[in-house]
Amino acid sequence: MKEPQQFTPDFGSGNSCSPLMPSKETEAYISLLQRIGAYLAEEHDRQFTDRVQLMLFRITADLGNNHLAQEINNFTNATIAERPRFCITKNKITDFIKIISAMYDIHLFSKPDGYVADKKQDLMNYIGAIFGLNLNAYSQMQNSGKQGSKDYMKVFESLTHAALKYSMK
Repeated sequence: MKEPQQFTPDFGSGNSCSPLMPSKETEAYISLLQRIGAYLAEEHDRQFTDRVQLMLFRITADLGNNHLAQEINNFTNATIAERPRFCITKNKITDFIKIISAMYDIHLFSKPDGYVADKKQDLMNYIGAIFGLNLNAYSQMQNSGKQGSKDYMKVFESLTHAALKYSMK
């Protein structure tokens, strides 16, 4: 008797591909998480929603399920972006991008699983969502700040002065 055909992400070609199709268990988790996300979007207690989101990231990291982590990231980014607490001053967005980029370059950020953040665009998208910014084109914004600019380093000089002032207190 012939085995029934198995459906695989590569449609039976034998080649590996990404992303893997989610399991039924993962689909159930995603459904539950979407309901939690909808609830959080309506919740007015920001500290509560922050704690729940952190808990969900920790659970996902423990499960080691990247597909599920992406789903949590999708709904939490939307929830965060709906109600930003703070914003970046409009004429300082390029400076903000420079600083975050430099912080990424010195491995200041890690993922919920504890490993160093390895995709700058993902980090920029996440941080942008926190502040209600679309940073999909952060690289172009950063490069345009370099071109013809004599004050590209000014924000870092200002940070150095602020750090020196802070260390003298």
